[in-house]
Amino acid sequence: MKPQEPRRHDQAADAVRQGRPVDAEYVRAGRKSPRILVLLVVSTLAAAILLLGFWFVSNGAFQAQNPTTGQQAADARAFDGDSRTPPAADAPTDSTGRAQPAPTGEAPNVNAPTQPSN
Repeated sequence: MKPQEPRRHDQAADAVRQGRPVDAEYVRAGRKSPRILVLLVVSTLAAAILLLGFWFVSNGAFQAQNPTTGQQAADARAFDGDSRTPPAADAPTDSTGRAQPAPTGEAPNVNAPTQPSN
């Protein structure tokens, strides 16, 4: 195989030694560079189309994984009233919400104090 321009390397090396910029065609092996932006855009679009295709194909399979999808709303209605009442305090509080002293052993929480609080 015979190169198109046998002195291509010599011309690029001379330019480097003399401190001149090297012609882009010498660096690109003597041909115009392919449009890299077009290549990147086309490959990105191809990947996006492929991923969307996989999603459309498998979307129905994901919905079929849960057979109780329709019953979940009815099951959730059983807990509707719970969010309307505020939670009860673990320790005794006064009307302003400040903690009150709890006698030893009478505190309703699991970590009951072993000594009376102040």
